[in-house]
Amino acid sequence: MAARRPTLNDIARRAGVSKATVSLSLNGKGAINEETRRRVLTIAAELGYPIGAPGGGISMTIGIAYNAAIKRLENTEILSRIARSIQSAAANLGNTSIIYAPAIPGDFAWQNLINTDPDGIFFLSLDTADSAVQEVVAAGIPAILVNQHGGRGVSSVSADNERGMAMAAAHLLEEHGCRRFLYIQYDRPLSSFTRRLEGCRHALNTTTAGPAGASLYIMKYTKSVNEIFNDIMSKVQTAAIDAIICDRSHVATIVVNHLCREGVSIPEKLKVIGFDGIEAAKKSRLPLTVVDYDIQKLGEEAVSLLLRLVKGEVSEAQILLPCKLVRRASCGCAAI
Repeated sequence: MAARRPTLNDIARRAGVSKATVSLSLNGKGAINEETRRRVLTIAAELGYPIGAPGGGISMTIGIAYNAAIKRLENTEILSRIARSIQSAAANLGNTSIIYAPAIPGDFAWQNLINTDPDGIFFLSLDTADSAVQEVVAAGIPAILVNQHGGRGVSSVSADNERGMAMAAAHLLEEHGCRRFLYIQYDRPLSSFTRRLEGCRHALNTTTAGPAGASLYIMKYTKSVNEIFNDIMSKVQTAAIDAIICDRSHVATIVVNHLCREGVSIPEKLKVIGFDGIEAAKKSRLPLTVVDYDIQKLGEEAVSLLLRLVKGEVSEAQILLPCKLVRRASCGCAAI
């Protein structure tokens, strides 16, 4: 039987470096320490790896792990678009393999991902405290939260959720004179949702526009906003709510459709804004004003950060991308 051809993983294990570092060393690319490069080349020669073989580029194995509550990633528009943006950016590196898995420690798909000795794992809809994230950090594998906020040894690339939502609240307050706000929040302990609420609160507490006295009411739902719709209607009527902010745009579109069916005049009596530039926001019964951000850029920055982590240029980084307010009819603005 012919001997098995050595792989980049074989070299990486012997050299005590990542597979991406091996690839960069063999191709003479990247800011790799010269001593590390020489060690990699020596081990490659000892194992009989064909140095200088055609192909070029960087060889990497990347994991994309998503929250176990998400049954099918492709059914979640924002997360599936983020995953595609990562895959597109990674494809430009060269010979890159991407493995998808739900982030369930002990699960077959998760264990298969860990066993490939990936160069890094991107986490979608998970936070630093999740057990899967902690397992990866403990194993010394670069972990990057995408569209959540990192820390404690975990890097992240995210929209600036706090400033984005502050922008939305300030717009309603300063340009439309709204004073009684209802904030609808998904009841999950994710940093993106926490930051969005903080942004809204900050804008209402620090504004200098008009008379003071803006009020903020908060309602939370666990599965579907439909479960609290009667409460929403009651609050709109009893507290004379004149603005609703939803921390997810698909929830805002549902709220708008419900309220319109109940005869609530939007945007004349009540203005609505959501977060995330989903397609449905444009096609809602009333086109929805949203806080949006560049998802393609999110993927590019995430992959770029992974390369910097692999090369040892940084040990941890938190990157925030700017948001913009896309104005449509639901807040009383013409499309901009």
